[in-house]
Amino acid sequence: MKKRTFQIFTYRLPFREPLPVKDSTLTHREGLLIRLVDDDGVEGWGEIAPLPGFSRESLADVIRNGETVARLWCSRFPDALFSMRAPSIRFGIEQASCHIAASREKLPLHQMVSRGAQDRIRLCGLLSGDSHEQIARAIRLRLAGYRTVKIKIGRKSPEADAHLVKSLCDDLGADVRVRLDANRGWSLEDATRFCKLIEGTSIEFIEEPLNNPSALSAFHDLTKIPLALDETVIESKPALWTKIKGVAAVILKPTLAGGFRSCVDLANAAVSIGAMPVVSSSYESGVGTLGLAALAAFIQRPEEAAGLDPYSYFEDDLLAEPLQIVNGCFYLANLRHIQVRAELLKEVCRG
Repeated sequence: MKKRTFQIFTYRLPFREPLPVKDSTLTHREGLLIRLVDDDGVEGWGEIAPLPGFSRESLADVIRNGETVARLWCSRFPDALFSMRAPSIRFGIEQASCHIAASREKLPLHQMVSRGAQDRIRLCGLLSGDSHEQIARAIRLRLAGYRTVKIKIGRKSPEADAHLVKSLCDDLGADVRVRLDANRGWSLEDATRFCKLIEGTSIEFIEEPLNNPSALSAFHDLTKIPLALDETVIESKPALWTKIKGVAAVILKPTLAGGFRSCVDLANAAVSIGAMPVVSSSYESGVGTLGLAALAAFIQRPEEAAGLDPYSYFEDDLLAEPLQIVNGCFYLANLRHIQVRAELLKEVCRG
């Protein structure tokens, strides 16, 4: 009798340039790929890649616990997806399972998530480097068709960041939306001073400005700047964060939030308060990014930009045919197969 099987592999991919992430700098990304094969030999791929500094689980944790969950999947254990609490594992298992179902139906992955999903995903361009490099990249992105960019703030003084943001807005003009992400870098006093310094600029939202998230409502009362929530969504239940004033966007990172199902629930909570759900990357490879794009195609409206541009920072990819960004968008209709480069993987277990 045929039976289900699995394989788990490690990977290590270099970035084009060192990327500052929270309190460290990443030169490469490490994670796992999981390959599930059902009774009929139909395979599905998923990515399990906890993000250092953000994920509760480590790479060693997911190697050990990923094997346990994969064996539960092979045994048809009814609660296999959620018996392990690690969010990155749930995302990888759900993606691989969805890929199997899509292959059976001969559908692209995003149409397996929802038959009504859009075929095009707009991307929010991620800016990095010093001030001159960020402005130069923003202009290149605008010329390449991007209509939304995101800039990291909160690592310098409010005055220095305000100067950069005003210069960026002046150079991009009204055609490009600008999002700000402070990664909880400021006190209420510093964040408020920054907002006064950028008065007159057009900002779509500012993401997690405060090192004390309990003061977010007070921040909005003082500044009237639209807010986006990221870490706050991971750390607290919707019953708490939906009460924060001025929330315009909710950032959904499936690797951190626990997969497709959890993010759909969070997206519904965001919509209930009039906020925009934004599916975003935790620096997954092309395999995981395909899963993120499929979710974004279902959750987001056509003109809203997803946070999937970190994919463009990889020097290499696990996909045999890397994803193409055209006019600042991913086009998904023809992405029916996941072909992985075996030479970049190292098997760690199978069953």
